[in-house]
Amino acid sequence: MAGQLFTIFFKPNSPVPLIGANCASFGLLAFVLSEELIKRLRRKRSVNQMVYILLIFIFAHIIYFYAFSAIMPVSIIWQGHLGAFLVGAAVALVSQKKV
Repeated sequence: MAGQLFTIFFKPNSPVPLIGANCASFGLLAFVLSEELIKRLRRKRSVNQMVYILLIFIFAHIIYFYAFSAIMPVSIIWQGHLGAFLVGAAVALVSQKKV
């Protein structure tokens, strides 16, 4: 849902439909990564591994987007993926218990 809302907001006249569960997987990934990052920060542990995972994920998806753009006549909607990722991180922040 968040991916669709971001797509409508940033690209309202997009000819590319938003289908599939890829945006939902981005939201779930953001939720899990954000929860782990918050736990590590609260326990004063190193966040280097989390940063590496996030950077590798971002780099892999940049390559993924360009590869599909070269093969297919339509591009992948990055706005939907970004929206789902941001909302997943926001839900993780809101759902944290107060200590």
